[in-house]
Amino acid sequence: DPKGIIIVNNETELIVGEYGAVSVVNLATMESTVLAGRRHLVGYYDAVGEYAMFEGVNGLAMHPDGKTLVVSDSDNAVLRMLIRSDQTWTDQCTVSTLAGRVWARGTKNDDIALNARF
Repeated sequence: DPKGIIIVNNETELIVGEYGAVSVVNLATMESTVLAGRRHLVGYYDAVGEYAMFEGVNGLAMHPDGKTLVVSDSDNAVLRMLIRSDQTWTDQCTVSTLAGRVWARGTKNDDIALNARF
């Protein structure tokens, strides 16, 4: 159930948001690799690769630096970021919380970082 798609690496790859994971698809081989999270295991945890957990990936945005991906993790009510570890998108991306506090929903949209609410 894709919730966001971004074309990257000179249009050779797609980054796809799934409910509990973020994946990359090589358009030449159609091979899909999970960058972070797991497709069938959801929750909330900042970590590297498959040890990170998402619940409700619902949108993606690429930072202009090309190596940081911002992820809307809607059921956790946070914005997360994936940072790639080298020149390519691999399963060693580091996931951390950019804004919001897990499960703390609200309308305090004009605050910074972990004090923001979505």
